[in-house]
This record gives sequence, C-alpha cells and structure tokens, in this order.
Amino acid sequence: MTGNGHTGNPAPKRGIALFAITAALFYLIACGGPAPTPNIPIAPPATPAPTQPPTATPPPAPTEPSATPTTPPATRAANPGPPATARPTPSPTATATPAPPTPDEDTAANDVADIRRIVYDYWVALNDYDVDLALTMLEDGYRAQEEESIRSEIGQLKLFRAKLEVSEETQPALNANGDYETYLTIGTPVDTRRVMMVFRRIDGQWWIVFSEEVE
Repeated sequence: MTGNGHTGNPAPKRGIALFAITAALFYLIACGGPAPTPNIPIAPPATPAPTQPPTATPPPAPTEPSATPTTPPATRAANPGPPATARPTPSPTATATPAPPTPDEDTAANDVADIRRIVYDYWVALNDYDVDLALTMLEDGYRAQEEESIRSEIGQLKLFRAKLEVSEETQPALNANGDYETYLTIGTPVDTRRVMMVFRRIDGQWWIVFSEEVE
C-alpha cells in the first residue's frame, strides 16, 4: 500500500480493487443485505432419570425390657464408648453453565458488524454510481490517492450500466498491523477477481484505508 500507512503489501492495481468492491455490493443487494448468520443447532437438555420413591422401612419390633440393666447408669456415664461418627451431608451437584462472553469478544463482534456495514454501504454507493458518497468512506490520504481512479472506473460502469457482484470470502479479522482486513470475491462483467480490503479505526470511526487485487 502506498500513501496510507499500510506497509508490507504491494501497490494496489488501480481499477481492479474498485471492481472487487462494487461486486461485493451487488451481491449484498441481491441477497437483501449481509449474508445471514448460520443457525447453530443446540443440543436439547438431558432428561433426568426418574427418581425411585424411597421404600418404607418397617419399624423394629419392640424388645422385652430387661429386668436387670446390663450396665449401671453410673458405669455408662463413666464409659460413654466411642462417639458416633457423623454422616457427611452430600453436597448438591453444580450444573455447568457456559461462561458469558467477555467484553473483548463483544467488542470484536461489534467491529466485524461495523466493517461489514461499511462494505455493504460502499458497494451500494458504487453500484448506484454515487461516487461522492463512496469516497466519504475512504480515509483522507487514501481518498486523495484513489479518487481520480475511482471516478474514472465508476464512470465507465455507469456508461455501460454495468453492475458488480461481490461476496465475502473471509470474515473481517485483525492483521499484524492491528487493522481489520477481509477478502472479497468480485464478479466483473468479464471475469471474477479476488480483492483484499483493509479497515482502520481513526478517532473512533472506521475507514477504508487500502484495497488491492490478490491471487
């Protein structure tokens, strides 16, 4: 990337990256928005085994009182015998519950949702040939670098009333520079291309800071 602080990547192929973004927009429009989140089947809770009712124990038969006590009371008091052993009370079994998501997980999920929304809005604007709106989503330095090329390419799309088809290949994820990047599959009027887009949060707002065609 050149002129936007994103290092370690070759210079973007002008025009191709834009086509990739427009394709992503067309796909999103055709599907009525971002791809739905897959439903994850949840296993039903296990049914506890039926508890057997306790069996009533008949009371012991009464015994005949002895005429002569076996041990005098004084002797019993002096020799109380071994203390009775207390039965331990069983503790209830704790039911395992899933841990709630951590704030970091919540933040990452929100970031991914925000970036997908930008991708959607950006390509909607390009497929509507609204270059001015699309350019507002680019970081200042990157916008200055790419504006002329984007206006030229969108002008050609508008001339032929062409649309691009875009689909998300990989979910937005953090890269080594701390930015989010995502890979898109772009269907142009003549072929299909693969494009990487990079997003960066600046002053609390997400911006498109880089895009290029990749193999």
